[in-house]
Amino acid sequence: MQTAGHVDQQLVNNSGATVNQIIFSGVSEQWRTGTSATANETVTFEYSFNATDINDPGATFVPLSTMDLTEIQTASTSGGAIDGNNAANPIFISGTISSASWADGAALTIRWSDHDDGGSDGLYALDNFRMTAVPEPSALALLGLGAIGLLARRFRR
Repeated sequence: MQTAGHVDQQLVNNSGATVNQIIFSGVSEQWRTGTSATANETVTFEYSFNATDINDPGATFVPLSTMDLTEIQTASTSGGAIDGNNAANPIFISGTISSASWADGAALTIRWSDHDDGGSDGLYALDNFRMTAVPEPSALALLGLGAIGLLARRFRR
C-alpha cells in the first residue's frame, strides 16, 4: 500500500512459533536524480510490532537504517531519469532485527518513509526484496526432534 510519502506492508506470523530474528535484504536502485548536491536523500525503513497501520499514533516504529533506500548519485544537480539497472545505480542492502519476539498470530508492520528534501527529489526502488524469519531456538529444537523422529520411523520400516 502507498500513501502520501509512505509505502507500508503488514505481515502476520502464521508459522506456529515465535520468531526471534528477521533478516531483510534487497537491491536499492536509483531511477531519478535529485536537484540538490547537498541534500543526500534517504527513504527511511521502520518496523513495528504493535502498529495497526502506518499512521497508528500509539505505535512504536523502530528504524533499521541498513534497510534505508539512499541516494547513490549524490553529485547530480540536474534532476532527471537514470537507468536504475545500470551498474552504478543499484546497491545491495540488508538488515536484521535481532531478539524480535514476533509471536505467532501477531502482525509486523514495515514502512519506508520519504521525507521531503529541498529541490526535486530522486526516485528509488527496491528490487529482489527478501525476508527470512528465524524461529526461536526452542522451536528449532522441536523441529529437529520431529525430523529425527521421522527419520527413525522411516529406517524402522
